[in-house]
Amino acid sequence: MILLGKKLPILSYMDKSVKFIIFLSVISFLIIIYLYIYLTRYIISPFNRLKMEAFYAGREVENSEDDVEAVIDDYKKMISELREKENQLLILNEKITNRADKLENFSNYLLSSMLSGIITYDNDGKILTINNSAEKILKIDSEKFLNKNCSNLFDPNSKIGENIQGCRISNSNLKYTEMSYLRDNEKIILGITISKISDMANNYIGAGLFFTDVTELANLKKELEFKKQMAILGEMSGGLAHQLRNSIGAINGYANLIRKKMVLNNLPVDQILVLLQESKEAENLIQKFLHFVRPYNIMLEPTDLKPYLNDIINSFKSRLEFKLIDFNFNCQKELSVEIDRLLLKQAIVNIIENANNAYYGMAGIIDINVIKDNEKVELTISDNAGGIETENLDKIFTPFYSSRPSGTGLGLPLASKIITLHNGNISVESISGQGTIFKVILPLSSKFIPNKKIKEKDLIT
Repeated sequence: MILLGKKLPILSYMDKSVKFIIFLSVISFLIIIYLYIYLTRYIISPFNRLKMEAFYAGREVENSEDDVEAVIDDYKKMISELREKENQLLILNEKITNRADKLENFSNYLLSSMLSGIITYDNDGKILTINNSAEKILKIDSEKFLNKNCSNLFDPNSKIGENIQGCRISNSNLKYTEMSYLRDNEKIILGITISKISDMANNYIGAGLFFTDVTELANLKKELEFKKQMAILGEMSGGLAHQLRNSIGAINGYANLIRKKMVLNNLPVDQILVLLQESKEAENLIQKFLHFVRPYNIMLEPTDLKPYLNDIINSFKSRLEFKLIDFNFNCQKELSVEIDRLLLKQAIVNIIENANNAYYGMAGIIDINVIKDNEKVELTISDNAGGIETENLDKIFTPFYSSRPSGTGLGLPLASKIITLHNGNISVESISGQGTIFKVILPLSSKFIPNKKIKEKDLIT
């Protein structure tokens, strides 16, 4: 009894421990169940949301006892479809890229192959492209002007620059127009068109400048017009000159008779002398006119230009009206060219007299320079007499045009005609307020050898 009584506290403790352990086990089991349920819902919830979103997006997820498995299967299908579409997009992108590259290459080939010069620029005037023909026509390096303003290439004060600026401001086009352009100190004529470039919303985003070198065509037009004028003058000159000569001859005859009678009667003859002088000048004018419209036949012969031009210059130095004029002459030795000596002399004399007249009796300098350029020779005659107004430059080779009241307007047209007969070309450059340069280009030799030589007595200088 005593032993049993001593062990009772231990058994009581064990009994309590067992009950506590059972209690904890129950509590733990309940917590585990709760966590299982919570975690199951937490894990399943995204899948349910995916399932609902798929449903809203038009994808039907097959009903299954295991929703998670159904969602996973649908997700795999979605990934597979996305990969397929990605591959399709990559293929489509490659096709679009190839097509864009082909179009870009075609555009580049088109620009580089076109014979017309093309320059494109944005709405700020910044140059975007310059094709090969533009480089050749303008003789420029495109790399120096790309991404720079058009004003770096075309003077803003020039007609081309003004039209580019005007079209930009007004967002308009420019119809075909011929304008001059100074290329390496050489004046050329460009046929220009400006076409604006608009986006899909019709907003102005830039323009294209299209141009061709029409210098030769412009010269041919002038020559054709000149020949038409000569043909008209030629038709009317014969009869008119004959009638005028007869009338002037009659006036001279009667005037001489009157002069003789007045001398016999000791009367003053000043008025009669003035009449005779005017008649003589009128006859000379008719002679010049006939020279201008007469069809020339020339005889070319090899000539050393330096002594030939020296003789012409020395003949001017002895003339009273050239006493205030100094000549600067430069020409290389032994420069031989085939010319008609008498005819070309008349052309050069007319150009030099035009330069002297521009000084209006004041002191001045006339520069004459000759250089050889391949199979051609370039003769320039320049002055610093104030230049010619720009609007008058195209008129100076027109028959009967003269800026001087006393001028006949035949000197420079006759010079142009003679130089053309030598298969040459004459051009003029002038800056108003400064001076004028006449440039004559002659071939060193010519296959054209006419059959008749002009006589010196037939020339009027």
